[in-house]
Amino acid sequence: MNFSEDTKGPKEATTETPLPLVSAIVPTWNRREDLLACLRSLKRQKGVRLEIIVADDGSTDGSEAAVRAEFPEVIWLGDGRNMGHPFRRNQAILASHGDYLLHLDSDVEMTDDHVLRRMVEHCRKDQRLGEIGGEIALNTGLRDRAFGLCLGRMDYPYRVSASAEDGLVECDFLPSLHFMTRRHVTFEAGGYDPYYIFGGPDTDFGFCVRHAGYVNKLAFDCAAYHKAGSSGRRKDASYRYCLGGVRFDLRHHGLHVFFSRLAWYTARWCAEALYGLARGVVAMTPGRRPDWSRCRALAPLVAAYWWYLFHLWWAFRSIRRNYLTAEEMERFVRWKTKQGGST
Repeated sequence: MNFSEDTKGPKEATTETPLPLVSAIVPTWNRREDLLACLRSLKRQKGVRLEIIVADDGSTDGSEAAVRAEFPEVIWLGDGRNMGHPFRRNQAILASHGDYLLHLDSDVEMTDDHVLRRMVEHCRKDQRLGEIGGEIALNTGLRDRAFGLCLGRMDYPYRVSASAEDGLVECDFLPSLHFMTRRHVTFEAGGYDPYYIFGGPDTDFGFCVRHAGYVNKLAFDCAAYHKAGSSGRRKDASYRYCLGGVRFDLRHHGLHVFFSRLAWYTARWCAEALYGLARGVVAMTPGRRPDWSRCRALAPLVAAYWWYLFHLWWAFRSIRRNYLTAEEMERFVRWKTKQGGST
């Protein structure tokens, strides 16, 4: 009798750890080719299970048909209306299922096939980690450094960088073009404030993440290439960015900071106007004109503060702690519809 099979004993059960589910949140507007390149780079990612949600903000360039043809598994959200990227991000967040949420823009591409796996590993190692990611800005020509952002004096954002040798670098927030959060962190932060007219929602979101007790970090090996797509850019972009900065003041610092900065910037603008006029008068040179350059540089900021001064009631009515509730989503849609749906 052959006892060889019996003497081996019972076979040990082998179980594999399931791969984490990452939900990629990709808002887009008229960036078909950039979007397709972004999705291709996401599909090459290894070491994670991936759910891709494209939140379209009223594209008219055939983006939906192109995505459905090449990536039928991608979840497409959109109703043809222009509601703004913050609202679309919130919409995609509510439709997602992953324990990890990848926030990115549609003009971003991964640097290699393991970026998302590394981001998840960082999140698992440090439970205090809020945002992890970074931007490799191709328009700067620097491919060996990733960038994040910190808030300086008067909440003016400035760049911090990290190379491959620097490891994790703490920063105040990461641009929403590429970072990862755990799902519960995103909901603790309350999602994105959709009432920002232009610029500021990612600063606001990162600030809320830090305020909830987490630390945001920049890492070169977790960064992505950013091509800085041109769609959505307008001539008055500086003024619109300033409007975002003023809303940030009201939302996080209150009326006393708002009024003090309104007075400070208005006084500076008046002083620069008088200085420019004086230079033109005192020079006494034929053909010499007043120097208004400093005045023009301050004008968008001063105009933004004065705009909000006349819209304070609306601003405070629209400030909420959590924009991810069904009630707030519906409230914003009603408001946006009354505004004509433009951003």
